Amino acid sequence: MRATWTLINRTLLVATVLLFAGFTTGMTSAKEPLKVTFISPVAQGDPFWDELVSVMQASAADLEIRLKVLHSDAGNRQLLELARREIRTADKPDYLVSLLLNRISGVIMEEARLQGIKFFSINSDVSESDTQIIGEPRGRYANWIGKMYPDDEYAGYILAKSLIAQAREKKLADPKGELEIIGITGGVGNRVAAARGQGLRRAVAETSHARLNRLADTDWSKAESYRKSMQLLDRYPQTSIIWSASDLMSLGAVKAIKEFHKSLGTEILTGGIDWTAQGIRALQSKVISGTVGGHFMEGDGLWF
Repeated sequence: MRATWTLINRTLLVATVLLFAGFTTGMTSAKEPLKVTFISPVAQGDPFWDELVSVMQASAADLEIRLKVLHSDAGNRQLLELARREIRTADKPDYLVSLLLNRISGVIMEEARLQGIKFFSINSDVSESDTQIIGEPRGRYANWIGKMYPDDEYAGYILAKSLIAQAREKKLADPKGELEIIGITGGVGNRVAAARGQGLRRAVAETSHARLNRLADTDWSKAESYRKSMQLLDRYPQTSIIWSASDLMSLGAVKAIKEFHKSLGTEILTGGIDWTAQGIRALQSKVISGTVGGHFMEGDGLWF
């Protein structure tokens, strides 16, 4: 199932209640509390994942579910090792929750199946080639009971459309009447980054007199976004929009915009994706012009 995205900008600071489907009903009726382990793909301190985990922990506590959270901070290999260790422990979970990751998800599912552990995936899908290998939930791996991830292409699209509309309203086109745009996205080969970037491209393609000068790959960090934004602003000084694939990277762009002595919100607009607390504060203080999110609620929707 796909999660719903909602855009908030300066004129709309309203959250939408999200409804998800996940595990089975009647989970809390068992005498023993259900044991669920979630493996985060990053270390603690990441604004988005910390929010998702916080929501998951709160709802698990309400439902008397034993939730264990593990953090992987060294890439896919460590996540695989954490999953294997958890699957093989004496106090193994009833459910294992994680992202779908190319080349390793099938391994995790098979090892979980052998131990009688159900698997549920959130936040991401895998490449078409990996989908051919692992199939779909309740197919090749019967213990893979479901998946839930957001429509990242649409998130990138509605962010771009909002920024373009605001830029038109503020008359930020260059002397030729063109809106010049640069984009900052995540890593090369990352499905989420690619999908969000595709949404940006779609929005630009259907907008007259708008040009995407460059869509730059980064490592998803604020520091790398700042560095790439500095380079691109120097190359494209008429830029009026910096689209970013995350709130954190949007804040990196903000730093670059300030160093170029450009006025945020009146000369250059920027915005991101994720609805992080930092992003919403930046929106409220008129530092950024939009953020798209709601998918951190996946951690709550698992139980229903």
